[in-house]
Amino acid sequence: MKQGYDPKNPGAYVGAAWMHPGTKDIYAGRTSDEGPYIATLGKKYQAGIVTDVSAIEATVVMTQLLGLAEKLYKLDACLTVQPAPQLVLDIDADAMGYGQENVGPLEESEIVSEDFTSKHFECVLNEVHVVVEDRAAMKARHDLMAFKIAKAAKRLARYRNRQIATALTGATDIATAAEWDDVTTPPNSDHNPMDAITGAFTTIEDLGYPAEFMAVNGSDWSHFLANTHIAPMAVAGMLSIGPNGGSLRVPGWPNVTVIVDGDITAGHCFIGNREATVLAEGPTETVKYRHELKRYTGYVARQYIQPQVVITDGIRELTGIV
Repeated sequence: MKQGYDPKNPGAYVGAAWMHPGTKDIYAGRTSDEGPYIATLGKKYQAGIVTDVSAIEATVVMTQLLGLAEKLYKLDACLTVQPAPQLVLDIDADAMGYGQENVGPLEESEIVSEDFTSKHFECVLNEVHVVVEDRAAMKARHDLMAFKIAKAAKRLARYRNRQIATALTGATDIATAAEWDDVTTPPNSDHNPMDAITGAFTTIEDLGYPAEFMAVNGSDWSHFLANTHIAPMAVAGMLSIGPNGGSLRVPGWPNVTVIVDGDITAGHCFIGNREATVLAEGPTETVKYRHELKRYTGYVARQYIQPQVVITDGIRELTGIV
């Protein structure tokens, strides 16, 4: 970006930094400066003396922002992250058979054909724009930029989480019509949530994908915990409750992590294996600029991602639970 005042582009580019999605290394400059094969050019931050102060400031902002945001990436526990440095990614799922049972002596086993289905990813851009005006910065009693960075991190995490929650709805539905909070004759609950949950466990495990997570809205999690069929599980140690959800220890299955997140639509519960859903993650970039005529400093943080269900056998969506 051209230095100095330009009526068509009044903000002067000051510095930038970006992170490679595969290696997690941070480089000076913008992602677009790296050409078609990013990470082959540019200056990598490492031990030693770096005199480009503006670039250092940009990478410090990005490191702080990502460090704060990653703590809020709750629904990342529902999927596998794949680097997509070029912003596009193709994943082939192999649907081949598993061989032949009871092959007799001197018999030739059947030749198994391979059938691939492909999922194409094109990362979308999530962007947060942070601006600190000179007068406000001088009058503030605290670090205004740190405050705005923290807010920006929450916003980036919210975008990412919401897009993952939307992608999970690509799972095959299991309509339960068994509301977790129904109580016709107090105090006993009408339905046992574990009937549908263990049914989903069995369904995907029979297809070769053991259940690893259960994702629910906070209201449904509270209905789950209040259900009279569930209380004995806590006493027996089959249910562990934590600050962000917990885990289920159902006989016959290993621990299943419970993720409680507001971006999951109430009345829906997702049960699956992390291989079933993929998040294509492109570069993350922070650019610093200065607008002298309006007297403010700005940072633009960019993150390129796209989540999709790639293996439908490995995930199910329970509906009608509330």
